Amino acid sequence: MGEETVGTTGAGAFDALMVHVYERALAHHSVFASEIAVWLRLPTEAVERAIDALRELRLVKYCGTRNAYIAVSPEAAQLELVFPLEQAIHDKRRELSDINRQLQPFTETFGNVQRKRLQSGTVVVSSDQDEILLRLADAIRRCTHEILAVWPDGIPMNTLFTRTMVLANEALQRGVNVRLLYPHTARSHMRIRSDMEQYVSGGALVRTSDEFSDFVVIADHQAAFIQDHTASQDTFAVSALYESSVVNHLRRTYENGWQSAKRFDGHVTSPYGDTLDELKITILRMLASGLKDDVIARRVGIAPRTLRRHISVIMKELRVDSRFQAGVAAAEAGFLQGAALV
Repeated sequence: MGEETVGTTGAGAFDALMVHVYERALAHHSVFASEIAVWLRLPTEAVERAIDALRELRLVKYCGTRNAYIAVSPEAAQLELVFPLEQAIHDKRRELSDINRQLQPFTETFGNVQRKRLQSGTVVVSSDQDEILLRLADAIRRCTHEILAVWPDGIPMNTLFTRTMVLANEALQRGVNVRLLYPHTARSHMRIRSDMEQYVSGGALVRTSDEFSDFVVIADHQAAFIQDHTASQDTFAVSALYESSVVNHLRRTYENGWQSAKRFDGHVTSPYGDTLDELKITILRMLASGLKDDVIARRVGIAPRTLRRHISVIMKELRVDSRFQAGVAAAEAGFLQGAALV
């Protein structure tokens, strides 16, 4: 009978010892701890610890008739160890299913009551961002067909914006269509342009236009959210609209603006693409109508300083010295009827 020495120090050595003991049991059908200890030149206590570990793994069993240990196949050991766990998992899944089934009627009741509470008025005006988000989340999550949104770049990039777009992305993943309208100036805004490119890559349709200047979100035909200007200048308020005729009117208005808007695909070399002349014409129209700078800036979605730079460029192109002259010159040249600036 050959003998060999196996170390017992460290986890790796103990694992090797277990393999040697298991191998010995397989080769001799039944073994004794003392016999294996002599064969491996190890203390009997070390071999007994290895046998105990093998018994926990169900790889060896004690045979009373032989007063010895016999080896068990790994497949049989796995079956003995795994089956109780699989049975416990099955029982827990059944228990979870029962809990969900019992809670389902209450969940539906809670949702219906919450929805009725949210829609208790056909028009709800709020400057509470938490309430606005709650109403937006409810409408968007129940949306099954299409979400239409306008996001002027004058609106602060805050939690409202971030959460709204997260909800829109979740809707995209559910198969809901998402269309987004931005002002033309968003094309030159690095951060907003990056967001627009991400939405396009995620499956949303994105266009830019000068026809919208306020925050709008429309969820199917059920609800619409528009910026409310009755609040103070420093307060951002939103009107939640639940009257179907009003929502459908806003949808038609959005569709008209969408048809004339410029497509954004994220691959335009120039930031403004082919929308710069359209932006200039829009500014000229507003100058000719006598609007103040802050009103024009808000309507086209740019900062007043940026607006003044655009006006300066327009005056140079028209070779005039005043804004009034710019409006007159643009009208005489036919620019206000949609012709491009030279």
